[in-house]
Amino acid sequence: MKNILLVILFLSPLLLWSQFSPSSAFNKFKNCKSDDCDLMLVKTVDSEIRKDKEKKFEWLAWEVGVLDSIGSEQRDSILQLIPLKLLPDLKYGASAYLALGKQKADSSQFNDAIVLFYKGLKMSQKNSFPFTEATIQRQIALSYLKLDEYKKAESHLLSSLKIAKELDDPLLQANAFISLGNAVKEQKRYPEAVRYYNKSLTIAKQLKNKRLIAGNYNNLGNVMRRTKKYNEALNYFFKALEMNKASNNQEWISFNYNNIGQTYEDLSNYSEAITYFKKSCDLKQEIGDSLNLISSYLGLAGAYAKNGSYKEAFEFMEKHNSLKDTMNLHEQARTLGELETKYETEKKEAQIKNLQIQGELQKEREQRLNDQAEKNRNYVILAIVLLLFLSGGLIILIRSNRQKQLSNKLLNSKNSEIAQSHAALSEAMDELQIKNKEVLDSINYANYIQQASLPNLKQLKDSHLDIELFFSPKDIVSGDFYFLFPRKDAIIFGIGDCTGHGVPGAMVSLIGMNGLEKVTKENTGMNTASMVEDVNQFLLKSLHRGSSTINDGMDLSFCIFEPATKTLHFTGANHNALIIRAKSSNEQEEFPVKYENESTQIGVISGTRRPVGRSFVNVPFENNSFNCISGDRIVLFSDGYSDQIGGEIGKKMKRANMMNLLLVSSAEAIENQINYMRDAFHKWKMNTEQVDDVCVMIVEIK
Repeated sequence: MKNILLVILFLSPLLLWSQFSPSSAFNKFKNCKSDDCDLMLVKTVDSEIRKDKEKKFEWLAWEVGVLDSIGSEQRDSILQLIPLKLLPDLKYGASAYLALGKQKADSSQFNDAIVLFYKGLKMSQKNSFPFTEATIQRQIALSYLKLDEYKKAESHLLSSLKIAKELDDPLLQANAFISLGNAVKEQKRYPEAVRYYNKSLTIAKQLKNKRLIAGNYNNLGNVMRRTKKYNEALNYFFKALEMNKASNNQEWISFNYNNIGQTYEDLSNYSEAITYFKKSCDLKQEIGDSLNLISSYLGLAGAYAKNGSYKEAFEFMEKHNSLKDTMNLHEQARTLGELETKYETEKKEAQIKNLQIQGELQKEREQRLNDQAEKNRNYVILAIVLLLFLSGGLIILIRSNRQKQLSNKLLNSKNSEIAQSHAALSEAMDELQIKNKEVLDSINYANYIQQASLPNLKQLKDSHLDIELFFSPKDIVSGDFYFLFPRKDAIIFGIGDCTGHGVPGAMVSLIGMNGLEKVTKENTGMNTASMVEDVNQFLLKSLHRGSSTINDGMDLSFCIFEPATKTLHFTGANHNALIIRAKSSNEQEEFPVKYENESTQIGVISGTRRPVGRSFVNVPFENNSFNCISGDRIVLFSDGYSDQIGGEIGKKMKRANMMNLLLVSSAEAIENQINYMRDAFHKWKMNTEQVDDVCVMIVEIK
């Protein structure tokens, strides 16, 4: 095992200190070239522990770090021998925190993993272990990548790369480069991603690291696929697959199969896509990779649907939904709300305590000033007495010195109390920062869960409709959401705007999405009003747990489009639908014109003036039908876009300005129109705070 020599050679200079020298362990391994090196390492550590029992846990922590670096399965068994409460006091505890964090990350507990990684990072920086610091920086970044926090991941990876270059460690650099490629790729900075992957690939080939070479081929294939260079993408994916099969890397083989299936689906070769999606699903089931199995089920359902095999598509969509439900999205959202409430309570308590301490410090400062003034008066009196009563000067001087000693003693006591108060304040602030980070990490994970529950509009493109979306949450998680449910005879789509935003809005949105999914599965008709009323009843039952004061609900745009007749069925709960149509069209007689310019007109399909959920108004929902023609565009939107404050005088955009933007951009392709609406929103908002969640969906009839 050649890697162990490199690892120990690098670690040994960092591990030297008086009466404890892991470098002696290195001498036992420098000529080791067999697969028995792990066993030899354990025997060496056991021997050293017997020699120096006081350093037992330091030796075990060092052993965990080495076993982790060479990928040995003995790492976890050794880790169990170290009491967790001792880790903060161990010089090499950073290695143990790194291993614990990896355990959490492997089980998809990324928030807990990041907390452990940060503890290890702090210890590695304190004890000047740059190799461990660089490794932990990259592990933090990998967890942030799983949570879709790409900017944060990029920042940590740049820190890891800087240390790797200072250490002149090629493997560390190669790992940092490949992960940096992943971070910038998800930000759609594709040329930059290719440069990073090629840098990593060059080093990997020099090191003859087949696993790393295969990983770079796979990632380069992903960039080619996203830039629609499908043949180049397949070439890279099959190269990676061949290398991963040679090394029997089952996890990465499943990823390669999934990527090949997606590429064949992009090429409309649905039979090949289904073959490779099935291989990916079977392998992920075999190795127990449930998190990534969800996306493979979804890809397989989409490929079957596009191939016309709707029964199989429905079966795998059911599997996808069933596996997704095991994640307990609603329960996790509820827990997140409890965490936020707890955090706010602790934050207010800390603020009150801080104000009390500041008041005590002010009193201490005033007391010291008074003491100083008193001493000055005493000195003046003493000088006068000395001049007037020379004979009694000695007695007065002795009394003054005694008074001075008492004042100094009191001042020292006050200074000690101030120092203790300052230390208590610093400790409270540290605890507050940790709590704040834990809550933010939980909210970030809730965002990851919410994003996973929303449909991937790119993967679910339909031959009858083109759909583009501008979706911008005000906070990390959103009260706005969108949905798309393909049926054999129709396509169901729309948007929802829940009461509030942030965590409360997100929790209501999860309930709303569950209700929509349930209703659309159970109702196969075209009566949108009836289906919205069913969603209304589901929401009332979910929110009404014995209370009659809950007013949470949502506004809703609910559409069913029949491709065979180009008929749009629409029901709106406090929402209207817009129809954009070119004036050159021949079918104009029943078009409900509301806004227009020289080339385009916008019609309005009115919704019902009541929300979904508890309301003072209980008029029945209306079912509207509209005959569309090819080229029509349907626009659904929440009120966050037109309510945004901005412009030169800081006022609301208003609905009329939004309609003008839609008219001006209607001649553009649908993708360019949604980009125009997005850019116009940000130009209007400028540096002001976003006031609400924003969701604008534009659907074009092909």
